Amino acid sequence: MADGTEINACNNSGVPVDFPIKSFQYLKLVVYPFLLAICTVGNVTVITFLRNKKWHNTVSYYLTAIAIADLISLWVEFPIYVLNAYMDNPISVSFEYFMFGYLGLYSWILDVATNISDWVLIVFSIERLASVIFPIGMLKYAVPRQALRTILVIAFLAITLSVNLLVRYYYPIAHMDAGVPAWLADWTSVHNVAQTVNMLLKFVLLFCVNCTLIVFLQRRRALSRQDLFENSNNQTSVIQVKSRSRPNALLLASSLLYFITTFPLIVLSILTILSLPPYCSYALSGYSGTILLSTLNLLQMCNYSLNIVVYCLVSQRFRLPFLSCYSKVSHSLSSSFRSNSNGTSKSDSK
Repeated sequence: MADGTEINACNNSGVPVDFPIKSFQYLKLVVYPFLLAICTVGNVTVITFLRNKKWHNTVSYYLTAIAIADLISLWVEFPIYVLNAYMDNPISVSFEYFMFGYLGLYSWILDVATNISDWVLIVFSIERLASVIFPIGMLKYAVPRQALRTILVIAFLAITLSVNLLVRYYYPIAHMDAGVPAWLADWTSVHNVAQTVNMLLKFVLLFCVNCTLIVFLQRRRALSRQDLFENSNNQTSVIQVKSRSRPNALLLASSLLYFITTFPLIVLSILTILSLPPYCSYALSGYSGTILLSTLNLLQMCNYSLNIVVYCLVSQRFRLPFLSCYSKVSHSLSSSFRSNSNGTSKSDSK
């Protein structure tokens, strides 16, 4: 340590001892409640809306799974938010013990929920691409039962492959020892690399699938326009084209939100790996690393809370419940205002 600054294994400066981390937690304290409210109202609305029999297909299963995973990923942060909100005040012993046991479970649940959300989105993308390329052949595969099986397989893999997060936290506690055995250290090292590879794989796979989907959609749109031009009086073709484009619009919009919120975090993860042994080929200072990680984690949280905003922007069906609720509230407020105005005018006339 030199000048109050920690030196890491690559002889680079780390986070200073007196680094004001609390100042960066305040941003999350302000933004998180809004994201949680949007996520809760939006995803509960999505789940309720998709229970409609008209949407009883693979799209409803995939979007429902994503909505449930997003709800879990936002709500699992709530105890951490409460702890950070009272970081300058004394907390009860019972809550302190609860948080001590919860932190390991928190990292595991968050990793499972985000992986389920991301991989279901990828499978949804692959299915839509296959449906565009092989519209007839996919009819026997794109069924709700198959979608449910796929979601359960993804959930099982996400749960089992994240067990290291539980073991690395609770093993030293269970054995009353602060030391980490060699097998657990090796497992943790492999798991950390696997997490980065998983993040890169998800991004690249989703990017390639969606780019390919856009290319085929453009080709199909050109053929549809030609068909509509040749059969200008055929209204059935217009309805079929619009109905087929709705799931694709929802998918592409969700994928765009994922790319925007995830790409900066991938870059930071790569730079972090390069700044550690055995590479030591990049010097990531403690200041920039801590600031970027706090900001980008908050940005990634937006990916799991703003889906409903994206759905409403691209789909009229998702906008209708909110527009209906808005019209009812505005009508109720206007009626109440009129009744109060009439009551005031009558009292003044007396």
